[in-house]
Formats: sequence, C-alpha cells, structure tokens
Amino acid sequence: MIGKHPVGPHATESVLRKLRPGLALIALMLAAVPGAAQERKDLGFRFKDGQCVNPQGKKGLNPNFIGECGELRSADLREYDLHEIDFTGSDLRNAQLFQTNLAGAVLTSVLLRNVKAQFAVLRGAQLQEAQLERANLSAANLQGADLTEARMRRVILNGANLRQANLTRTDLRGADLRSADMREAIIRSTNLQGAVYNQLTLFPVALDAGRAQREGMVFRP
Repeated sequence: MIGKHPVGPHATESVLRKLRPGLALIALMLAAVPGAAQERKDLGFRFKDGQCVNPQGKKGLNPNFIGECGELRSADLREYDLHEIDFTGSDLRNAQLFQTNLAGAVLTSVLLRNVKAQFAVLRGAQLQEAQLERANLSAANLQGADLTEARMRRVILNGANLRQANLTRTDLRGADLRSADMREAIIRSTNLQGAVYNQLTLFPVALDAGRAQREGMVFRP
C-alpha cells in the first residue's frame, strides 16, 4: 500500500517512519543508499544546462537527497509517496520503486537504469530524456506520462498502462510490451525495433499490428 505522506527535501524522520513503519531511526537515515555514512543532505546542487552544479559551478549531486539532483543509487523507496516531487537530474540507478507513487513527478534527465518499479504509479510524470534502460516497469501506470526522447531499451513494460503517454522519439528497442495498454499513446519517430508484443497488447490507432511488424516489432505470445 502506498504511503499517505509525501516525502520531500524537508521531510522529518517522523514522516519517514509513517511511510516505512518499524524501521529504526538509523535505518531511516541510511536507507536511501546502502552503506552510506551520512544523512540526507542538500548541498545546493541544481540542474542547469544539462548538468547538476552548485552555486560555485562545481558538478555533483546531493547525497541521499529526495529532490533535484539527488544521489539515490540503489535507494529503497518501495511504497513511498513521492508524487509531484522534482527529481530532475537525479541518479536513481538500481533503485527499488515497487508500488512507489510518482504521479506527476518530474523525472526529466534522471538516471533510472535497472530500477525495479513494478506496479509503480507514474501517471502524468515528466520523463523527458530519462534513461530507463533495462528497467522493470511491469504493470506500472504510465498513463499520460511524457516520455519524449526517453531511453528505454530492453525495458520491461509487461502489462503496463501507457494510455495517452507521449512516446515521441522514445527509444523502445527490445522493450517488452506484451499485454501493455498503448491506446491513445503518441507514436511519433518512436524506435520500436525488436520490441516484443502479444495478442493482448493494445495499440493506438496509428500503430496497428501490421505497422508494428513493419516497425520491426516482434510477436511473441
């Protein structure tokens, strides 16, 4: 069940406890990055001109920070409520996002390779230019999400809701789209070479089964 309390840059430990009941305080402080020796900290890094920099112009990320330019590799954020939070430029590679609520979140230019985000809610999320290679988004809700120019090679979208999603120039080569609902999705210069679909995949009007095969998609029951 997704927590009722949003987690933001200034979230207190009491709020975090409500999100993950039963965790000790020290676990809460270190859970974002296993083995980390410091608390969540905003060092002032913000996304500017395609990179995260601080006011002095130095490149970097904010350790364990849930927000813009956060260093959250391998973070365990399962079932957290992170809706509408701005993660622009953050590093979430290998993060655990099972059933996480990211509805309306800003994930532009975020590193999301190999994340485990089964049943995650990404409805209306901004994922332009996000890197999602090999992510597991089985049964995730991406309805209305903007995935313009997102890199999604070999992503697992089995049973995912992609209705009304913007897939303009999205790289979906080798993606698993079996049983995915793509009705009303925007397909424009989308790379679907080697993407897999089955008899339960629901295509938008612009992409019927015939065109799917011409685009290089592969039928696999």
